[in-house]
Amino acid sequence: MLDFNFDTLKLILILLLFILLAFYGFNNYDLGTQEIISGESRTALDFVFTEIEQNYLNLQYKEDKFNFSWQDKYLEARAQWEKSKSPREDFMILGKMISTLKDGHIRLRPRENHEQELFREHQYEELLDIRMIEGTPLIISAPRELGITGYELVALEKKNFNELLDNAVKTWGRGGNEAQAKERLLQKEKHYQQYQLETGNLPESLTLTVKKEGKIRQVELKESIARENFEKDTLIPLNQGLYFQDESIVFDYSPEKEIGILRVNDFNLHPIELKNSLDDWLNEVQDKRGLNGVILDLRYNSGGNESFRTLLEYLITEPKIVGYYRYRYSDKFKKFHQFRALNDLISGRRSIKPAGENYSGYWSWQIYPEEEQTLSEVPIVILANSATFSAGDIFVRMALSHNLGIVIGEELVFSGHGLTEYQKTPEGKFELGFGLQELRDENWQIVENKTSSPDIEVELTKEAVREGRDNQLQKGLTILEEAREE
Repeated sequence: MLDFNFDTLKLILILLLFILLAFYGFNNYDLGTQEIISGESRTALDFVFTEIEQNYLNLQYKEDKFNFSWQDKYLEARAQWEKSKSPREDFMILGKMISTLKDGHIRLRPRENHEQELFREHQYEELLDIRMIEGTPLIISAPRELGITGYELVALEKKNFNELLDNAVKTWGRGGNEAQAKERLLQKEKHYQQYQLETGNLPESLTLTVKKEGKIRQVELKESIARENFEKDTLIPLNQGLYFQDESIVFDYSPEKEIGILRVNDFNLHPIELKNSLDDWLNEVQDKRGLNGVILDLRYNSGGNESFRTLLEYLITEPKIVGYYRYRYSDKFKKFHQFRALNDLISGRRSIKPAGENYSGYWSWQIYPEEEQTLSEVPIVILANSATFSAGDIFVRMALSHNLGIVIGEELVFSGHGLTEYQKTPEGKFELGFGLQELRDENWQIVENKTSSPDIEVELTKEAVREGRDNQLQKGLTILEEAREE
């Protein structure tokens, strides 16, 4: 005979919820057979227009904020589409229309078996590390034989590099504003693909025009370099750089100053894995040394999963609400996330605030203090910039809102979507992906495209970088040293 205690009752209720949701979903939406968009007559342009119109959560918000009409953008693109003569032109027309939304979670990409129509494989990846320093594309890492670290990149072949990057923003988007888009495109090295789109060719040797202290020179960047053993010159190690791409979080420590430095490149680690790694590091530091402060370097952080909440829980001393989110019950959401709302309900995230017709209701993201309180007891400095993205910028927003540390860096751009899922266009050449989740802050305000200043504004300078100095990191170390002396 069953013992109907609380746990048993809870299990039965959960099973009933799954059964009810499954019955409701599959009998009303025919998810097993339904295609989102079907019909041979539809073009990729028609598909993209309809997908955004029917399934994109924040379309009305974007139209109001940036003063445009999605219908008008479609008609503009249609006029260009009818004159297009190649898949390259098609791709740029689609990209330009999508980039109007200024959403870093939107992706347009060729499907794998059609990628060669637009881009040839090449060996230029990771040869150069280029960052926007004082608004200038500065080479901070390059093969030593070229001798171009610290130079500004002026042109790729005969194409002005700033103009190429501007065009790449229009094709690929990738940011909530232009500054964020440029930084992220440089990280992803999309300038090589943009060059191919505009010229139809990517030679095996590229002439780079570079400039330093008013002097201009030209060098040859050869694909063959990538196949050889070569050494690199690197001015300063910045996150998401050539030395950190395989690591989500890099732990460092200054024994002289007893200050920890955590370079958080992304939040792709499973929350338990992040917690275990952080606990191990804290135990090592506490057992053998002291800890007078910690720098969390989230510059160029590319986002990830909910492990950002795990790191936040080490900084708080009482429960906090990270924000509220909702889903639109569109065909696309039902196709990919049939049981997600149920999972949120089981997790206790339901909020009483109504979310509107055809929406999921609002759910809350909450965090609770971690038992290990070391990080909440020492001074914290957080480094961030415009390229701090998605889960990364949510982390920084929380730090600013709740005084969880001193944020140092440049203007921040906040994003508000997640759960990016892809659908192929009818002819099968491209895929469109965008977030199916809308995030609001603890005051129920939309955060997408909002900007904020850090607590202390410090811009990386060309002079400092060329001298091998990270002046943002230096500022953080100075603040922690001063705090120790007080």
